[in-house]
Amino acid sequence: GQLGGKPSWLNIRDIPEKPVVCSKCEEKPQLRFLCQLYAPLDQIEPAAFHRSLYVFGCPNCSSIKVLRCQLPKDNDFFPASSTFDTDGWIQHLPAAHQTKLCHVCGQRGKGTCPVQKVSFCGRHHQLEYKKHSKKGSWMPSVYAKSELVVEQEPDVDQNTTEEDPETLFDNAQDSDEDEDLEQEDLNNLVGSNRNTEEEDPVTSEFKARIKRAPEQCLRYFPEFKGDELWMLSEPKPKEIPSCECCGAERKCEFQIMPQMLYHLLQEHRKRSSTKSIITA
Repeated sequence: GQLGGKPSWLNIRDIPEKPVVCSKCEEKPQLRFLCQLYAPLDQIEPAAFHRSLYVFGCPNCSSIKVLRCQLPKDNDFFPASSTFDTDGWIQHLPAAHQTKLCHVCGQRGKGTCPVQKVSFCGRHHQLEYKKHSKKGSWMPSVYAKSELVVEQEPDVDQNTTEEDPETLFDNAQDSDEDEDLEQEDLNNLVGSNRNTEEEDPVTSEFKARIKRAPEQCLRYFPEFKGDELWMLSEPKPKEIPSCECCGAERKCEFQIMPQMLYHLLQEHRKRSSTKSIITA
């Protein structure tokens, strides 16, 4: 998996023709890439031998869109055999399918700038690249790239008691003022403070559970077998609507945790501070 950066498209030929935009905001801003998961389901569906999920978020209203791409074992992009010598293999690369990618966000590019010699999805990213490329590789609309490591959640954190979960992260070894402020931001994000914890046992249970793995950014439920963690009693949907395409019951496959937003925004603040740029 991957946090931030640009999408690593599974099917580089058939990516969206236009940038992914917010359908809730009136001005329809382009969504920012948050993360991607490689989550094959070939034991359930042979056509999902390769399967990736791409998560985009709105910087204005915080709404989320998830794109899914899946491929069978025999496909136009990757060798069917794991023993195949991949040296010189290029079918998964954009050039093999004449696909142009935006140099800033990694979505489909409209054309190549004759001056900067790279492609962009629109003028907004062309201008962003022109303004910031000379200052380094940092782009204000792109979160820092990092690896999403898969690990089993511990049954119980032996150094943590579940009766009094005060914070989402253990700051005992880091008393830096900025770190403390960001911890407070996280508590506000989940609507949790000393008063609401006493009134809302769901919040206390949520914080106690994630203390087992404080840096957990995402919870994944293989074959859709698992229970999501609710942060608050309310608001909470009374029921999850069935699929509008086939009518099947929807099941939870993964859950984005506050720690992911904390990590992405923390790195974004650091980079913007380094470049003396203030961004949303």
